[in-house]
Amino acid sequence: MHHLPPSSVRGGLLGRLAAFGALLAAVAAGLAALAGAASPALADEPGPGAGREEIRGLWVVRTSMTSRERIRRMVERARQYGVRDLFVQVRGRADAYYRSAVEPRAESVEDSAFDPLAYALELAHREGLRVHAWLNTFLVWSADQNPRSPAHLANAHPDWSAVRPDGRALWSLTRNEFEGSITEGMFSAAGNPDVRAEFLDVVRDLLRRYDVDGVHLDYVRYPSSEVGFDYGSRTEFMRRTGVDPAWMADRPEYLESRYGPAGVADLERRWADWQRETVTDVVRGVRAAVDSLRPGTRVSAAVIADLDAALGRNRQDWPEWLRAGLLDFAVPMLYTPSDRVFAGQLRRILEQAAGRPVVAGVAVYDQPARGAARKIVLARRMGVDGISLFSYDAIADQPSYWQTLRGAYVGLSR
Repeated sequence: MHHLPPSSVRGGLLGRLAAFGALLAAVAAGLAALAGAASPALADEPGPGAGREEIRGLWVVRTSMTSRERIRRMVERARQYGVRDLFVQVRGRADAYYRSAVEPRAESVEDSAFDPLAYALELAHREGLRVHAWLNTFLVWSADQNPRSPAHLANAHPDWSAVRPDGRALWSLTRNEFEGSITEGMFSAAGNPDVRAEFLDVVRDLLRRYDVDGVHLDYVRYPSSEVGFDYGSRTEFMRRTGVDPAWMADRPEYLESRYGPAGVADLERRWADWQRETVTDVVRGVRAAVDSLRPGTRVSAAVIADLDAALGRNRQDWPEWLRAGLLDFAVPMLYTPSDRVFAGQLRRILEQAAGRPVVAGVAVYDQPARGAARKIVLARRMGVDGISLFSYDAIADQPSYWQTLRGAYVGLSR
């Protein structure tokens, strides 16, 4: 490593601080202009790529999809607040907030005659809003009690669970064990081809039944690099390499004696690459299903904003999904109250995207409205293709939050 003299370090740091301060000052000025303007234009901002309409999105968690009244209120407020794109969660935990031929009905939808997705589509399309079916991909359960339906994956296919190096299936962990880890809940095994096939059956079934404007993937990743040791995944990797990946965890001395340090390092690299490819395989399958069954429907994904974590810990190579055209746009989840962290992550993301569509995911659950508004203006000045707020449910009953946010949010329109 080369070391700069102390004065150069201080000068470089002060220069970066000054540049960031100038950017925030410009954002503050833009925000003030938004607040005082009836129809803010912000014509000096880069905006999206040529010919691309900016997205004003809103994630709607499944708790707002359980009744007609909740959906009606949600669509009405979305229209009032200038939303264009609704990402409505219809596969929350390997269950369906719609009529599915593949998976059981969500337990929280008590009216058996009610179709939440069909009703949301009817109302939203009437108001000119687009509806993206938000599907959690590999996260399949997280409640205290196991699912009631025998058809649910956790009950029907216990062998499809992601497995830790110690042999524990995630579906066998207690709530306390989950809370002590970075795993959000029960994940199915991305490396198991049966798991991937089942999810693609879900997507194809939904596309045949509903006139959705988009398919939006979430949790399309590993919960961490410390899972993947289920029988299906181990078998698939052994077919390629002749090595059981579990040996990397419980027989490292044997592997080193057989392949040497360099050989073991190569195996670990191939294991990580293979895990990333299993996730990409699902996205590729979704793209193919959409192009075949409902051409023109947009494919997007909520993705990890920290690129090192995305590619490493979570095996989510979403920049490659953009480059390969598997996604129409990516929505990095820039969930931080810090303007500095937000700007730093987004700058790197836009560099990786190289002009391909990026919609900034902005949190509204962990910061005041003016903080979220600053990030919206900042993201737009940096050249994103739109904004999506997480989530409607967090501020559904806070009209003052929306009022503060509206100038920056609606300022996305041209």
